[in-house]
Amino acid sequence: MSMPDADPQPGEVYLASPATSTTGDAHGSHARPAGVVERTKNVAHCLTRTKNPERDARTLESPADKHNVPCMTLDAHWQDRYQRPVAKRFWGTRDFEYSGRLSDEARDALLDFWHTTTLLGRRNL
Repeated sequence: MSMPDADPQPGEVYLASPATSTTGDAHGSHARPAGVVERTKNVAHCLTRTKNPERDARTLESPADKHNVPCMTLDAHWQDRYQRPVAKRFWGTRDFEYSGRLSDEARDALLDFWHTTTLLGRRNL
């Protein structure tokens, strides 16, 4: 069985460095929680968590959950802005480190949010 780092799955949360983003990150060199919402052969599509969502973003509340995901220590929001398609070359590296798996309820809410996001045509924002 492979380590989670090398095989990201929907509902898992990773600490993603700015290197995994094609546009960088407003928070400089700090990694941020990224929840996997869709997985293809070579890309893990992720939404990132923030305490200060963009005004034009659709958001989903994301309560702290350090029991399941140690990097989620504060209440925040998932947002559909700054989506992060993480290329396979980052999987299992320091730039994309496994932090944990969302509870079933939080996972279902995030995946439903992503489904609605794609139905609204808000992919690749």
